[in-house]
Amino acid sequence: LINLAFAGYLIQRGFLGAQRDAATRAFFVAIAATLGWALAALAEHGWATPPAITLAADMIRYAAWFVFVLLSIRPQRETADQGTFRVLVGIAAALLAWGVLALGMQVLDGRPQGNALIGNSLALAVFGVVLLEQLFRNQGEASRWNAKPVCLALGFVFVFDVYVFTESVLFGSFDDDALAVRGAVHALATPLLLLATRRDSRWVSKIQVSRTVAFYSA
Repeated sequence: LINLAFAGYLIQRGFLGAQRDAATRAFFVAIAATLGWALAALAEHGWATPPAITLAADMIRYAAWFVFVLLSIRPQRETADQGTFRVLVGIAAALLAWGVLALGMQVLDGRPQGNALIGNSLALAVFGVVLLEQLFRNQGEASRWNAKPVCLALGFVFVFDVYVFTESVLFGSFDDDALAVRGAVHALATPLLLLATRRDSRWVSKIQVSRTVAFYSA
């Protein structure tokens, strides 16, 4: 319900307007993808829909957030540092391709979530944290104020997923309690995203590097 209300609010604020830039539209798509994932998870638990649908929706949600962050850190002009940006895009594409392949094999085998898919989920969450670090560290002093709520909100989401999937990899099984509250934990990030949209109607366009992207190590 939170994501549905937020999506409606973004439409009312004109986030799909013709004058909006690509990053702004990508932000709306990411919120819509998050809503789709939440509905898929609800259907899985309430109507026993196939888990593969929820897994696919989760992957689409990650892809949408990656696109938003990558568009936000895209260099504003052609420079040698474009290579760093292309590397990040390549890693994102490779991880998502790995996820699609693992999910496809899992569906064909008809088994529950396997090691390849869990490993991919962990890799996506870790890469999400890396992307957020690049987003925040590449901001100028003037634009970090706009980036903070988004970085905190998505960092909250990605770090929790790192915990969930790391525990599964280490112990060979999911923590049922962590999985049960995963949706609620992710929903807690929405108020920070809402705060970011209320600060400035052009806030997304202000979350971007001025000229170049430099890769920072965590």
